[in-house]
Parts: sequence; structure tokens; C-alpha cells
Amino acid sequence: MHVHAFVFAWLAPAAMPWPAAIALYCWMLASCVVILFFPVILRRAVAFALTALGTVLFGIWVPIASPLGWTALVLLLKIVGGHMIGPDRKTG
Repeated sequence: MHVHAFVFAWLAPAAMPWPAAIALYCWMLASCVVILFFPVILRRAVAFALTALGTVLFGIWVPIASPLGWTALVLLLKIVGGHMIGPDRKTG
């Protein structure tokens, strides 16, 4: 699993506080596990729903006012939306 959230929290703690980085990592990991429990034909919809919900939750929690605050949202899209249902994955 990617450690981008932790590196970002270390480099820019004002944009990604440590509790938010830990929560983001746990959300991404749990989302990936949940997606794998669904049948292949439903994985794209589940990944979309978990990415959308995570985007709303972390958009509220992480300080978006910071110039780098958008990074948590991009990490969700990259890892959950991109890697779990990307073009190299069979999604039905």
C-alpha cells in the first residue's frame, strides 16, 4: 500500500495533519478490502461510492484552505478509484 499520506504529513503537517493521514490510510486500505469482497461486476460501483464518501469526509476534515489540502482527495482518487478499478483490472 502506498505511504503517500504519511510522507505528506511529515513534509507538510499544516496541509495533512498526522491524525488525518492515519485516517486516510485506514480509509483507503479498508476501501480496497471492501471492494475485493464484492463480485467483479459490482466493484466499479462500490469503488466509486467509497471514493465519493471518502472525498466528502476528508474534504470536510482535512484543511482544504491550505494550498496543498487537496492532496488527500487526489490520493483517494488515485488509490481507490485508479488502482482498484483501473484499466488493468477486470471489472465486468
